[in-house]
Amino acid sequence: MGACTKPGGPLMVIVEYCKYGNLSNYLRGKRGDFIVCKPSENSDCSEKGLKDSISDLTELIKRRLESVASTGSSASSGFIEDKSYTDSDSEEEDTEDLYKRPLTLEDLICYSFQVAKGMEFLASRKCIH
Repeated sequence: MGACTKPGGPLMVIVEYCKYGNLSNYLRGKRGDFIVCKPSENSDCSEKGLKDSISDLTELIKRRLESVASTGSSASSGFIEDKSYTDSDSEEEDTEDLYKRPLTLEDLICYSFQVAKGMEFLASRKCIH
């Protein structure tokens, strides 16, 4: 936990919540379970198939970035409430399943996007990160 303060400015508290520890330890723990592509969904795990998958993911992220930029990102519009941490039993079971499943390339790209958006927000608030 940390805090950003500035005389006369807003007080911002930074809290990290990771049920299974921090991202670094999670990724290290999943290193042995990493798969480049999902064998389900009849995906093509050849080199060409992987390039196509990466291209598709890149396009998806570009569209997300464009939609965030057009509606105003969290960095410019303020804080966004995250309602993903509720006490629902079904959501807890889903979280357990997510922790047990292997780590995919899609997961890594998604995590990178989220970290980049978080860093953009902190930089916009003049927080050292």
